[in-house]
Amino acid sequence: MLLPYSKISGVFLFVYFCRNTRLMFASPYHYYSFLELQIILISMGYFIYDSLDMIFNETLNVSSVVLMIHHVCSIIFLTVVLASHKFLLYAYWALMMEVSSIFLHCRGILNQSKLSTTSMISLYKVVSYVNIVLFVPFRFFTQAFLMLWSFVNLYNINWVFFTMSMICNLCFLATNCALFLRLLHSDGFICDKVTSDNLGVFAEDVEYKQVEKGELLQDHDDYDRNT
Repeated sequence: MLLPYSKISGVFLFVYFCRNTRLMFASPYHYYSFLELQIILISMGYFIYDSLDMIFNETLNVSSVVLMIHHVCSIIFLTVVLASHKFLLYAYWALMMEVSSIFLHCRGILNQSKLSTTSMISLYKVVSYVNIVLFVPFRFFTQAFLMLWSFVNLYNINWVFFTMSMICNLCFLATNCALFLRLLHSDGFICDKVTSDNLGVFAEDVEYKQVEKGELLQDHDDYDRNT
């Protein structure tokens, strides 16, 4: 469910942004279209479904609680978009993060596969690098634009909308920072400087042991030398 949703919403929103860049920057608040509202409804359905799935099928832990808070904030904000007929393109900006999520979920699938073949090690490495590279523009830069737009238009929007947008943005910023640090550590970019103990509950519980990963990498190197 995660990857199909990310593909649908991420590809649609990226293409929409490329085709309507000027509109995306010019009218995040007032623009409204019933047809273009459908991606908001799809996103709401996904967040509700995933929240219920976590409640009934997953063990309660810090990661699931953080993700649940993220989903609740998303549902609340998208409900406001649906009810007020405002902030449609503002929500589009926020959902642009799903472009990054495509590779994030691909990485998760490869991670859960325990890197069982040598070919998957190379694929995992490529996906992890692409995931980190896309994480910065599609999450942090997008987040920065949303917060900056809210401050610039502080006196042009209702204070309730401003307060709600800032609370949601701060929530998303916190979860994105925690996720980014977790990814950097899990994929070996900062493991020498930040240990799992430093990350505490935010350290990723990978499906494979590091020694197994090392053995697979060694086998992959041996395979390359033999060929």
